Amino acid sequence: MVSKNKLYIGIALLLLAGLFFIGLFPCGIRALTGFPCASCGMTRAYKALLAGDPGLAFRMHPLFWLPPAIAVLCYFKRTLLTNKWFWIAVVTLVVAVYIARMVLLFPETEPMTYYEQNVLQTLWKGFIK
Repeated sequence: MVSKNKLYIGIALLLLAGLFFIGLFPCGIRALTGFPCASCGMTRAYKALLAGDPGLAFRMHPLFWLPPAIAVLCYFKRTLLTNKWFWIAVVTLVVAVYIARMVLLFPETEPMTYYEQNVLQTLWKGFIK
């Protein structure tokens, strides 16, 4: 029974990832605040990679390779799932790259642009009127 539940969860996650991949769901953080999140550009990076343009993929998000690499590493070495130092290193890398991208690219360069029609700004404009 457990393996059947894992199969259903896996299928649901793949479907959800597919919906994000085709752009059906925008980034929730960016839609709410207007600011790009640490993973903004990841979907565009995968699309570029699948189109055969690894340079564009790297420009869209330099850590596009990290989620699949983590998945493979954790599959073969399951102890990494609970290794706090591994996850501290991953989070440190992601935060460092996010800060660098915000300093170098925000707000003029895609995907690190400011989304003007975000929910908070829209609510604030409606509140001040």
